[in-house]
Amino acid sequence: MRKIFIVLLVSMIALISGCRQVSDSDKDRSQIDKKISEMTIKEKVTQMIMPSFRYVSYETTTDENGNEVLVSEDLEVLNDKWLSVLEEYNFAGVILFTQNLHSSKKAHEFIRQLNEANGNDEIPLFIAADQEGGVVRRLDFGTTMPGNMALCASNDPLNAYESSRLIGNELKLMGINVNFAPVVDVNSNPANPVIGVRSFSDDPDYAKAYIESSIAGYHDEDILVSLKHFPGHGDTSTDSHTGLPLVEKTYDEIRNKEMKAFEYGISAGADMIMSAHIQFPNIDDTKYKALDGSEVYLPATLSKKIISILRDDLSYDGLIYTDSLSMDAIKNFFDQKDVAKLAINAGVDILLMPVDYKQSEDTYIQQLKEYVDMVVSLVEDGEIDEKLIDASVKRILTVKEKLKVQDDTNKDYTALIGSKENHDKELEIAKKCITLVENNDVDFPLKKDDKTLILVPYASQGRSAEYAKQILLEEGLINEESLDYYMFGDNTADDFDYEMIDDYDNIVTISAMYGFEDICDDYSKIIDKVLNICKEKGKKSILISSQLPYDLSRFEADAKLAVFYGSGLSEIPTDFSQDVKTYAPNLLSGFIHLFEDGVYSGRLPLDIPELDYDEIVDTYTPSEKIRYNRGQGLDQ
Repeated sequence: MRKIFIVLLVSMIALISGCRQVSDSDKDRSQIDKKISEMTIKEKVTQMIMPSFRYVSYETTTDENGNEVLVSEDLEVLNDKWLSVLEEYNFAGVILFTQNLHSSKKAHEFIRQLNEANGNDEIPLFIAADQEGGVVRRLDFGTTMPGNMALCASNDPLNAYESSRLIGNELKLMGINVNFAPVVDVNSNPANPVIGVRSFSDDPDYAKAYIESSIAGYHDEDILVSLKHFPGHGDTSTDSHTGLPLVEKTYDEIRNKEMKAFEYGISAGADMIMSAHIQFPNIDDTKYKALDGSEVYLPATLSKKIISILRDDLSYDGLIYTDSLSMDAIKNFFDQKDVAKLAINAGVDILLMPVDYKQSEDTYIQQLKEYVDMVVSLVEDGEIDEKLIDASVKRILTVKEKLKVQDDTNKDYTALIGSKENHDKELEIAKKCITLVENNDVDFPLKKDDKTLILVPYASQGRSAEYAKQILLEEGLINEESLDYYMFGDNTADDFDYEMIDDYDNIVTISAMYGFEDICDDYSKIIDKVLNICKEKGKKSILISSQLPYDLSRFEADAKLAVFYGSGLSEIPTDFSQDVKTYAPNLLSGFIHLFEDGVYSGRLPLDIPELDYDEIVDTYTPSEKIRYNRGQGLDQ
């Protein structure tokens, strides 16, 4: 009887609690509706605009040799001009970039100024950044983390959670409350020039647990997240920063692959979704006469048919952002007024960076004001439905209710950002991502009595090798003579000193493939010859694929590893009590782990095709045949 009573009591409490939540929710909605009814059209429109504030001055000039030179000054402190803009306009928020985030203390003050100057204390700002981890990060300090493809290679979604939680914590301490992450694009096209290692996988089901864990990590640090780039940027061969991509896939093809990743992110509670500037003519064949006179299809960002899929097919009720409207895919093809009208009427909630930021502050501020006035006029003239404006603002204010405000917003927490503890954690995670794809008789760990040479194409990667040597010496895993590195980026295949190979037992060669054009260049020819000499002379050869892993099919070595992001160190850290320049942990961890326990836990998160060589254009293209399967990896 007592047990039944307790069950009934718990059920009643849950019911009462549920009723209270509904009541509170209704109350919140009522308050938001009231707030919207009191707002002017201008106030509502500015809630739908998120600018970036990047430069004090920006101009191009020519040097004495006639070369174009950029002369600019980054915006790290808000002056009276910017403060007055913020006081007059209650924007949705501001997106920050490296130009604002060189120093933790200056950046913290910059964000404090943004919030203090915000024109409406009752409606907070979204303070956003693209801190994806890996390739894309905006903080010039703090931790980078390995990036999505590396995390998916770790074979444990907990690493994705820990990575996003740590990134989220550093963002929160800085005062940033929105991260335009995670990227959930399915990298189904190996020749993709913009997504690549930013993607978790080439398979949405394989990526599912990592998408969910990543979102959970951010949410546990009170960071709002945005999936990108809907309906999928992974099968493009054009970068929308510099052109207007087109994908021929049908709705069913996209729905059964690319969109599944967004569906998983929506189920996991994604707060926002960013649209892609990509044409999908088999979904929306609406034509537009572009600024250059050509005819193009409406890209997803401007397509009501495509944006409506989120609401109608995926039952998504969060915020929809455009990708930056300053990107060439939009500004070079579409009239600015048409962009605003098409995007909002399509169902987009927030227009991201609608004014070209590559301008001096006076010109930029004037154009930003004119842009707001233009959108207001479009609403007043009936070209944009005010009901859509109201619906978007309601969604914006509803999401802003989730924003957590620190008890003491003026307190400086920046000493905790990029701490030694955090950097040690990112290195620990990065080691779990290293994937041993093939091994033909190399004994790991490498012996400290052997001599090992690391060949790197770039000076920054050489600094990673130097820092790795410093750490390995401290841990007693190598002798001073055990490890050397040489930067071969200044050599051609003809003038490289191949005789140095004679002095070493193990040769570790770094390949850095950013696109298929990279794997027939002089660097690749040097790698080919090095690996051939190693085979002839009985030296152990180890290839580390440091970026796109498709080069694993390009070269033949005794052992092949992948680390999925090859950026090196801009400087070797010495004092973690101050700002340390961000550095990617992937290659550094790869070097260190060569001499550690010899066990590799990584597994390939995507298929690696065989490569076909085209003599006419002197490059490789992906074959239909798969050489290394998704999930493949060796322990030793």
